[in-house]
Amino acid sequence: MYHQPPPSTSGYQQQQQQQMSSFGYLAAKHEEEQRRQQERTPSRSRSRSRSRDGYRNKHRHSKKKKHHKRHSRSRSHSRDRGAKNMHLNPSFNHGSSMGPSATALVERNNILEAEVRHVRGQNVELGSRLNIVTNELRTSQAIRQRYEREFGELTAEKKRLCNAMVESKKTIATLDNAAKTAREEWVVATKERTTLQEKIRLMELDHASNKEQVEFMTKRNATLGKKCEELVEKNRAIQNELESIKGQIDAANQERNSMQAKVEVKMTEFQRLQDEFNALKEKEHMWKMEKFELEKRLSAKDAAIEKEKATAERQRLADKEMIARLERRLKNTNPYYEEQLGVESIFRALDVIKKEFAQQMQHLDEKVEPLMENAKQMQEQKQKETSPKKRPFDGKLNNHLPGMMGGSKNGSRFMRASSAPPAPFSFFGQLDTYFNLYQNSTTSKSDFVGKTFSNNNQAGTSKTLEEEMDAIFEEDDIQLRSETISDEAENDTILHEKELIEVESTDVTLT
Repeated sequence: MYHQPPPSTSGYQQQQQQQMSSFGYLAAKHEEEQRRQQERTPSRSRSRSRSRDGYRNKHRHSKKKKHHKRHSRSRSHSRDRGAKNMHLNPSFNHGSSMGPSATALVERNNILEAEVRHVRGQNVELGSRLNIVTNELRTSQAIRQRYEREFGELTAEKKRLCNAMVESKKTIATLDNAAKTAREEWVVATKERTTLQEKIRLMELDHASNKEQVEFMTKRNATLGKKCEELVEKNRAIQNELESIKGQIDAANQERNSMQAKVEVKMTEFQRLQDEFNALKEKEHMWKMEKFELEKRLSAKDAAIEKEKATAERQRLADKEMIARLERRLKNTNPYYEEQLGVESIFRALDVIKKEFAQQMQHLDEKVEPLMENAKQMQEQKQKETSPKKRPFDGKLNNHLPGMMGGSKNGSRFMRASSAPPAPFSFFGQLDTYFNLYQNSTTSKSDFVGKTFSNNNQAGTSKTLEEEMDAIFEEDDIQLRSETISDEAENDTILHEKELIEVESTDVTLT
């Protein structure tokens, strides 16, 4: 618990003395005022008039009254207020038979009222001062009680601190004794430590010398051990070498015996190889003669091949001229043969496409059929709406194709719904038409070609065209066969030359 530090006793006494002196001053002043009021007389003295003037001047602002003009009185120059120098009004000293006048009574009444007011004001002031003094006395008593309570607490704290100080002094005394004994023990311990340090230093010196000796001995022992190990290894190596030499000698004797037998076998084999070498030399001479003969034959064969190539080239040029002549003849006799050839090539391509893309074509046919049916229905509906007199689509393309594509003579012109000019004939439209006709036809390709161009050419002309085309194809086959034969002959000669070169290489290796 925190306690305020108590004020010093001297300060407290001074404060009490000041309060008592202030109380005594106030009480003395109050008694003096009362005494002055009792000593006042109704005589009109100069001092009283002077005090009244001062009071009037002091309380002039309280009430507005009609002030009478006062005549100035001469004052004595001396300040002594003794009885012999006091000026007295003769009207107050000598009584008259008439009694006091009204003005004197009014003036006296005014003076008394002023004094009463002055006394009342002083009484109020003294009451307020008394209240202040009582409040101060009450506060001073409360402060005194608080200070007394704090003084009691401080005295108790002081007593407790004194007891603690006594105990601490006792503990300090005991600690001093313990410290003294500890110092003595420390002195003894330091002496022992110095002696032990000296012993440790001597022991370290001995240890260092012993360590050096041990290191020297260990190094010496290590070198001696290494030397011993080296000698042991050398001895073991010498013994192993001796044993290996003995084994090598035995193996060399055995190998010498086996080598003698092998030499005898090799001599017999060498004799055999010598005989074979002589025979191979004779064969080589024979092979050289055969090679010379084969080279002669190859040169003759090359000459024949060159001759055949020249004849084949001449034949090719002649065939080319004949093909050009036949083409001119075909153009003159049948101007539509190119279309026939195109149709034939298209059919061949369609066969290839059918073979390769049969499933895809089938899938496309399945997708195209409903579209074609829808298109047919839309066309029929449109034809009915535009011109119902026109002939509807019957599903046969020959009736709607021109004459050169196998259509009827009357149907060479398309039935168009509008009056716009006819569109030009396209190759792709012709190709689609041929493809549909080819799918719907059950006859062979040649019959289909003959049917396609039957309206524009006569039967005899188509037969001659077919015969000429067959002759051209036969000539091409003959030329291809001759080329294949020449290629086979060249391959045979090349293989024969390779065999001869291999035989020569074997001869060289044998030699």
